[in-house]
Amino acid sequence: MKHTKPRLQQRTATLILLILPSLCTMAATQPDEPGQAMFSESDFYAVIPEVISATRITQKLTEAPASISLIDRDMIHASGALNITDLLRLVPGFQAFHVNANKFGATYHGVSDDFPRRLEVLVDGRSIYLPLLSTVDWNSLGLSLDDIERIEVVRGSNVPTYGSNAFLGAINIVTRSPYSETGASLKVLGGSQDTRRVEGRFSVPVGNAQLRVTAGHDQNDGSDRFQDGARSEYLNLSGTLAPTLADTVLMQAGFSSGYSDRGDMDRTFKPVIPRDAQANYQYLRWNHVTDSASETQVSAYHNYLNLSVAAPTVADLVKYEGLPAGFAAALLAQNPDFRLDSEHGKTELYDIEVQHTQQWIPEQTTFLWGLGYRQETAQSGALLQERGRINEDRWRLFGNLELVPADAITLNFGAMLESSSTNADGAQISPELH
Repeated sequence: MKHTKPRLQQRTATLILLILPSLCTMAATQPDEPGQAMFSESDFYAVIPEVISATRITQKLTEAPASISLIDRDMIHASGALNITDLLRLVPGFQAFHVNANKFGATYHGVSDDFPRRLEVLVDGRSIYLPLLSTVDWNSLGLSLDDIERIEVVRGSNVPTYGSNAFLGAINIVTRSPYSETGASLKVLGGSQDTRRVEGRFSVPVGNAQLRVTAGHDQNDGSDRFQDGARSEYLNLSGTLAPTLADTVLMQAGFSSGYSDRGDMDRTFKPVIPRDAQANYQYLRWNHVTDSASETQVSAYHNYLNLSVAAPTVADLVKYEGLPAGFAAALLAQNPDFRLDSEHGKTELYDIEVQHTQQWIPEQTTFLWGLGYRQETAQSGALLQERGRINEDRWRLFGNLELVPADAITLNFGAMLESSSTNADGAQISPELH
């Protein structure tokens, strides 16, 4: 029993040492005065970002019925990213990767190959998903990171809002308004793989409109092992016109041209083949605000992309495919569209859409509906085994209803009805309830 008291004193001292830091922390976080809050005034007035990608209705990020990651201007500037796919590495669950030095891919939760599918990508509401490749060609976008205001990434299926292409999710790239900047700038960049990038931009008022022009040149030599380089030049124009207080017109057009070396890097005996690309687009959007509770939007756009890979020679087939010379000659004679790389062909898209938003009870009941038509055309003997054009006509009818019965409750009902000329099963409906 003679050791009981020292042990008791030792345990008591240990307990005091464990509790003391917690008491100090609590004391430090207590307000100096009884009425003083633990938050500053700026915390209560912080702006909650608004997004449109979940339902097409403008909603606070905290109230949107989907998991959305928002990449804003500050994050883009701080990231040091050189392209859009690098920015997608910041999104939880997304994988952004290089197929080779200048071919990029992005997918959600690893469901992918060299051509990531089932992920809708839009620029200001204009789809850049390619019907020919069933993916996005990030090299031919011709879009500067300095032109981007924010990127909204819906992490999860968003078919009722953007259609069947958004089976895994949707990426909506929102560009900066020409009204948000004035003046001119020039950027020059150099780096590894002998990267050379020059970009110039200026924004100027033209009457009641504001016009922004961006032009750039991007080139690199690729990896030392494969020499899979690339080069591209692009020109983008964006103009905003407000003819009346109730009307806003957005006009965009762009052109890009260049090449990138492609090949199967998993097999070193396969060739690295240049693939030329020429792309252009035109986009027109009109917004009319009838009153504070009603808005109508009409948009139309056209996308064009021409991918070209040179035809192989008999010597190429003998060297890379191991074919006898006679068989190789017969193959090329019977199949003039045969290519060692399949990214060869043309694709074109026309789209028109009408959308109306109505608030029946301000901040409590909002209904959005719309109707759209799209014509997609693809031509590729290498991919489709047919020299002629293949057309698909698609109609869509969509709607979303937002109900806020209480401050802590937000309900969203949405659906999209899609009909395709190539689908023998008829129209398909995709509903949602959140």
